[in-house]
Amino acid sequence: QERMAQQRQWQHEVRNLYRIGRDEAAVRRFEVMREELTNPLNPALAWSLNDVALLMVAEGRLAEAEPLFRRALFVLEQAPDGYLSERGTLTQHLADLRWRLGDLEETASLYRESVKLLEASLGGEHPRLAVALNGCASVLRALGREEEAESLYRRAIHIYEEGNAENASGMAAALHNLGLMQMSRKNY
Repeated sequence: QERMAQQRQWQHEVRNLYRIGRDEAAVRRFEVMREELTNPLNPALAWSLNDVALLMVAEGRLAEAEPLFRRALFVLEQAPDGYLSERGTLTQHLADLRWRLGDLEETASLYRESVKLLEASLGGEHPRLAVALNGCASVLRALGREEEAESLYRRAIHIYEEGNAENASGMAAALHNLGLMQMSRKNY
């Protein structure tokens, strides 16, 4: 009974810390506090690391964000449940970061990994997968691999067409990107 009470108290403290962690300065402190309260391989830590890394990216602090994304991925890779969709999302965040740093080959590799993880966990028709497909297609286009890019754009568009109207902005992005690529082929 005492152990259960301690567990509830710990969970209550973590929830309170999460609420506090919503503003920018608190998120930075929150990552350190959560790490002190939990096992460094606890999957919940991965999202704190991700949140701080996303803030750093927004501030243009890309070099500082990358190790946090990589550590978050490491934490999830150690988890027994696999956390495939979560790893897919974090891998996509890392791909976005590497693209901003100009490393297109690694970006393409990371996007492919993200697609693989998301497809394995969410299935082949999930809107989250379509976002990763669009990103992967865009980097392949930048690398001059237009046939591969077109195939992925079309697959993303198909997913959006089969989905609902809530994903209209995602469909618009994929259609726009495919249209730009087709226009560039015709030298408009």
